[in-house]
Amino acid sequence: MIKNLEEKYLIPDKRITWARQYNDKLMLHVHGVGLEGALEQINNYENDKQKAARDKHAISNKFITDRLLRPTDNVFSAKGGYKKYIFKTRQEAQEKKFIINLLDVYSGYSLSQYIHRVWFDKYIVDPNGLIFMEVSEDGKEIYPTYKSIHSIRNYKQDGIKVEWVIFEPDEVIFDEEKPQNENKKQELFWSVDEEAYYRCVKDKDGVSIIDTKPHSFGEVPARLCSDIEDAVSGWKKSPIDPQVELLHKFMVDNSVLNIVEFFHSYPQQWTYVDECARCNGSGEITGGELRRDGTVDNTCPACNGTGKSDRKDVTDIIRLKVPDKDGVKVDPPSGYIYMPPESWKLMTDSVDRTWNIIIFSHWGTSLEYGSNDGTQYATATGRFIDTQPVNNRLDRYSESAQLIHNSLATLYGKFYHPKTFVRSDVVYGRRYLIETPDQLLKRYTEISNLSQNQIIMDITFEQYLESEFRDNEQLYAYNKKLSALDPFPHLKVDTVKELNLPEQLKRKLFVNEFKNTKDIQYIIETPLPELQEEYTAFINQINNNG
Repeated sequence: MIKNLEEKYLIPDKRITWARQYNDKLMLHVHGVGLEGALEQINNYENDKQKAARDKHAISNKFITDRLLRPTDNVFSAKGGYKKYIFKTRQEAQEKKFIINLLDVYSGYSLSQYIHRVWFDKYIVDPNGLIFMEVSEDGKEIYPTYKSIHSIRNYKQDGIKVEWVIFEPDEVIFDEEKPQNENKKQELFWSVDEEAYYRCVKDKDGVSIIDTKPHSFGEVPARLCSDIEDAVSGWKKSPIDPQVELLHKFMVDNSVLNIVEFFHSYPQQWTYVDECARCNGSGEITGGELRRDGTVDNTCPACNGTGKSDRKDVTDIIRLKVPDKDGVKVDPPSGYIYMPPESWKLMTDSVDRTWNIIIFSHWGTSLEYGSNDGTQYATATGRFIDTQPVNNRLDRYSESAQLIHNSLATLYGKFYHPKTFVRSDVVYGRRYLIETPDQLLKRYTEISNLSQNQIIMDITFEQYLESEFRDNEQLYAYNKKLSALDPFPHLKVDTVKELNLPEQLKRKLFVNEFKNTKDIQYIIETPLPELQEEYTAFINQINNNG
């Protein structure tokens, strides 16, 4: 039972307020939630009307944080790693049953998919929220749920665990006889500790427990969404915390740029205007149009009552009074006003500079976009100049994903196999596919032409295959096996001929012919030693027929 439950309910930790504001700020930059009230008026430069226009046409940062975090997809597609679930006695049937439990943990998602598609977003936007295990009504199953920091009234953090948690009321009973601001009769809420789920009520007599549901976890069945500790609050922070201020600057600068583009990117016409020839500048004529009420409308139809020579057009025109004889008249008597290109370039350069700082501050390197002159690969999204800092940062993301994966799997193990489950031993792969297949193939070709280092070429060729077939494991396995049939995969045919190894030369020459005699699925499923024996028999047959 939670000690001092009433006090903890009535007087929450002050950091709860900070954590909620922090979540709101992250939701703004990642999902665009709250954009309407996020832009402050620029004092001395912007009036209320201009501010309203900027609010109306502002674009959120959703697209920019999506680009910022796109490399993190590599965490969930990296090669290597393994998954093992340890039990006291090695029972294959028990392990298989447990793995089946993890294949559908939430809306058809496996635990791995849940980590990728649900937890990861909360890791970014709500580091102090919880992934909380709910027990089904019949008590036979558990499933993960996300609890926003806004739904948590109070808790005590302990690493990524919590010692206890009290949730906000999920049901309020009102007393209709009392005034609206005083008519709360009861607040019903849940609290949880290492022993049980408690249904609680707050009423005029205080806070009390009305129902207890024991659980077998031996701890609060919940994990904090982030494992990164904030040095100031002692609670948790987002991995993009250092970029939050830069993201705010980008949002403000981009909103100004958008409004400038919206209102000033089109040239504005100006012209001198003379007195209207029909009304002689008075704006009225005699013998006007008779209205239905019997009155006469004497407004000059030629100038709409302005008294100035005009013409109707879809474009607004700045009209200048013709100067008197002592004034200076511009010739020709009309033209266009254009926004100075220097100002536009300064604003776009500032937005680009902020984006580059955001990228560098998070990934430790910059993006280059290449050129179209054939010397570099030109890309729309750019590529990292140095991949090592990116790998280092991805390792941090992998460690966090691995930690939450093992922690949630442990809770599953404690629930489904409380007597025999020991631990979850899941290790995420670290072979990230940051470079594109074209980039890797170019690097492989350069190494092949310059150094002929077999080890480096093996590694680079393997990376190329992984990148080329990252979304198709079967084609990856197929091409990897075919390359293994070639005794000299990195050498040209002419080079092998010079080695004077006729049998090896044949094994290099006939790989394509051999693969054409087999189905793709057959090559994938056949063990490599058996496939090599069949290839040898294929070559011998060619020799015999030769």
